[in-house]
Amino acid sequence: MRKIIFASLVFLFSESVVSEEAPAPHEYEINTVDDQAFKIYVFEPGGGNRSGSAVITVHGGGWKWGKAAWTFRSAKMFADSGMLSVAVENSPVATGNGSMPPVSIVQGELDTLTPLTGAKKFCEKIEAERGGCELHVYPGVGHLLTRNLENQESDFDPDPRFVKEGDAKLVRFLEKSGYISSRSGEAI
Repeated sequence: MRKIIFASLVFLFSESVVSEEAPAPHEYEINTVDDQAFKIYVFEPGGGNRSGSAVITVHGGGWKWGKAAWTFRSAKMFADSGMLSVAVENSPVATGNGSMPPVSIVQGELDTLTPLTGAKKFCEKIEAERGGCELHVYPGVGHLLTRNLENQESDFDPDPRFVKEGDAKLVRFLEKSGYISSRSGEAI
């Protein structure tokens, strides 16, 4: 049985943060029950490196803004770890059904676009819905872990130590949750 995890990881990991380009994913358009269309982008694990798990990435943006492409780097990282990875243009996830999948958030303490208070409230909501939420807060940095606190909207200068550590925490979260067996890519 496939496990699916909703990872609100994208308070951090943006394509604009890193110069490396992720390969083009498969693009699909889906309709909600009320005929609202949105796009998803699927990154498949390569070769025999398949964990049987999936991860959904969205860019926070108050659940109103953001681009799926901003999460492509993270989606590729998860696919490289053996997970089917789906980047969603806007989140269709509802939180009123009584249970939520586990969530891991990497957050800059001084983020003015998605403030820490919002991430804390989101975690409280997830936990109230019987889900688990890990919140990793990085001191002295803003949106997308930028060191440029004057312009957190477009001129990103991410702290490379925090980005590396944030990536490692997200992979450990997936391992601990049983979605991948190890960073070496062995399928479970």
